[in-house]
Formats: sequence, structure tokens, C-alpha cells
Amino acid sequence: MMKKNAEILGLKVISITEGKELGVVKELVINPAGGTVAALVVDDGKWFYGAKVLPFMAIVGIGEYAVMVENSDNLASVAASPDIVSLLNVGVKVIGAKVLTKSGRIQGKIIEYTVDDAGKITACELELANGRGSAQLSSEYILTFGKDVIIVAEQDLA
Repeated sequence: MMKKNAEILGLKVISITEGKELGVVKELVINPAGGTVAALVVDDGKWFYGAKVLPFMAIVGIGEYAVMVENSDNLASVAASPDIVSLLNVGVKVIGAKVLTKSGRIQGKIIEYTVDDAGKITACELELANGRGSAQLSSEYILTFGKDVIIVAEQDLA
């Protein structure tokens, strides 16, 4: 299963054992070290208690309608997830990030990305600089996921 960021955002999170809706996916939390989605931020409608996070590894499946989890115990408060808090503080947002080569050439900016079952970012779609259209960028070329910039190996995307 490969899913785009836009296909995951807004999905309902459903508990299999309880048969109930636990909330809606609001954000994907990126772990820049592994180039992975570490967790999903879930809005359960009780914002006054704080946001909830769902570790990516707790996901049973992602369909066109919902993100499926075993039960509501898979959701944790952000406050109880210090590793996720530190990733949120780093604040890597893949969408909108500029793409630069190691030598400093601008390639464009990320408009979408795809993740696999393990949460690994497998490819990014970028809008090429100078209005040259768009291109697919395989994650094997990505050297660094930064807060504002993604650094890639030298290659020609045109």
C-alpha cells in the first residue's frame, strides 16, 4: 500500500475492537532521521484535553475511508509522547519544502509525498523551479529532510 499525504489527511481513525470512530487525522509527524512518518496527529473533538497522537507502527491499515487501529489504547496524548513532542518541535514539514542539490542548486518545492506500509517516505512530487512542470523524486536521492529545505544528491530532474 502506498498512500499520498493528501489521502491520509482528513481520514477517520477507527478502532477495530470497539467499532468506533476515535478522531480525524490532522497532521503527519515526520522523523527526519529515518525519512519516515513517525505518527499521526489525531483530533478527537476534545481539543481542550490536548492533541492525540497515533504511532505509525500501531496502524493496522489505511483505506480510502479510514485509518484502522486495534483499539483506542493505541492513541496517546501528545504530552505522554516525549519522542513525538521533540519531532513536532523540530517541525519538519515535507510539503512546501524547497529542494536543493548538495551544490546549492534549487530544484523546486515539494507538493506531495508518498509513504509505504512502514511509514517510509518513498517518493516526493515536486513543482520544478522556473515553471518547468513537476517531477517525481525517489527518496533514495534525498540526503537530508530539513525544517525548510530538503537536500538531494546531484541529479537532473528536468
